[in-house]
Amino acid sequence: MEWIREAILIAKMHFLCWKKDSRVWLVFIVSAFLVVKTLGGITKFGLQYQMTSTPFLLPVLFADNSIANGLAKIMLYFAFIVLICNAPFKDERICYIIARSGRRAWWLGGILYSMAASFIFLLFLMIVAAGTILPVCTLKPYWGTAVKSLIIASGDIKAQYLESSLPSDVITLLYPPAAQMITFITVWLNLIFLSLLIYFVNGCNEKIKLGSMVAAALVLLDPVIRWIAYTPSRFLLYYISPVSWSSIENWTIVGSTHPLNGQIVVCASIILNLIMLCLTFIVEKRSIVQNNQ
Repeated sequence: MEWIREAILIAKMHFLCWKKDSRVWLVFIVSAFLVVKTLGGITKFGLQYQMTSTPFLLPVLFADNSIANGLAKIMLYFAFIVLICNAPFKDERICYIIARSGRRAWWLGGILYSMAASFIFLLFLMIVAAGTILPVCTLKPYWGTAVKSLIIASGDIKAQYLESSLPSDVITLLYPPAAQMITFITVWLNLIFLSLLIYFVNGCNEKIKLGSMVAAALVLLDPVIRWIAYTPSRFLLYYISPVSWSSIENWTIVGSTHPLNGQIVVCASIILNLIMLCLTFIVEKRSIVQNNQ
């Protein structure tokens, strides 16, 4: 269909703007620094003691840590919010593009761009993580001796080499490729949700764009929930925070005593994204009608 082809071209146009946008470059540079800082201790430990590590360390980056143990996950989510904060991506060319391509194509182009930007950002984190571990990397389907040793190491050793705690249950019970795949899918769905949330909130009031603030507040809910829901009687609170869903050590897949059911999490993520898709279309349609009036 012609409007779908136009939407793909619009999404491509958004990506072409990355070349001249210093904000985008800064986001990727800071994100790379966070990944290297978080995982560099594993490489240092492996080199010092002649040990190996898997390159599939996305579950470590998005591990659920207390504030005292570092919040790499939270900082990476913040970096993505900065990347996508200008949703719904309107600039001086919008009137010409909408007149030429139509309202549906413009909306779909923004949605495709949000989904693709989320995927690229997450893929970038995976590549940087693998590059950080490269000196001690092993392609065997195991976590590696460095990661296994750091789990059982003393507190002093962990404090010396680790910026954040390791998800011990995930490492003990899941193979790295499986944990990587589950984390990738869950985090990607969460990033799409955050981008659609920003799109919707900013679209509701184009003069005062509060989308980034709302998304940041939702991200900050994650450590608050972890702090409050420390007993089984409060585990249901974890379902309030979608960002908490991306830490698979909270899933029952690694233990029946954990708070989140993986099937419910995935289904809820998909439903939330579908709801936000409808809301973004409604607000975009209303915005165009108001501009025509």
